[in-house]
Amino acid sequence: MSIQFQPPISPDEPQSAGAGIPRRPSGVWGFVAGGVMIAAGLGLIVWPIFAATWLLGVLVGAALLVNGIGLMTRGGVGLIGGALLGLLGVLAFLMPDAIATAIVTFAGVGFIALGAIWIAFASRFIAAAAARAGGRGLGKVTALLPGALLAAGGVVALIWPDLALAVVAVIGGLCLIALGVFVVWLTRKLRRGGPASQTTIIL
Repeated sequence: MSIQFQPPISPDEPQSAGAGIPRRPSGVWGFVAGGVMIAAGLGLIVWPIFAATWLLGVLVGAALLVNGIGLMTRGGVGLIGGALLGLLGVLAFLMPDAIATAIVTFAGVGFIALGAIWIAFASRFIAAAAARAGGRGLGKVTALLPGALLAAGGVVALIWPDLALAVVAVIGGLCLIALGVFVVWLTRKLRRGGPASQTTIIL
């Protein structure tokens, strides 16, 4: 769905009989959404482990509950699966620490697997292509470096899950703050009827 914002009509422009002057959008919900994003970003930066753990618990719990309700509405075997998903969703709300630890562990294992696959393919194909291009040593190192970084990140996530969660929380907090500031700026432009009032936002 797309929302097209048109610039406000000038009072000097002729209007048809009975047509009222369009009102500019108040932008209240834009300011609210931007403020929530900024507050959530600050929370992730100030309390990275606690905020990220709570946020993961809420998101995972809500997703499990919604999917569980969806399965239960189908009836039959879906009642049992939906009930199990709903129970897991409640546990996610009650035990966010366990959910965060499980997600970080799965992410660490996934990074290690991706790093190993990258290194295996790079050593056979990318490094050979780089060697034929003339960059023998540098080409091989450059090709293997992303895989090594992925594997190292996975090992760090498994050994120090709190550190990995804190780093991800800080990065996510900075992204949320930037997005919130952009939403507030865009809302101010829309209220003033500036160039951004002709912007189309895709939802």
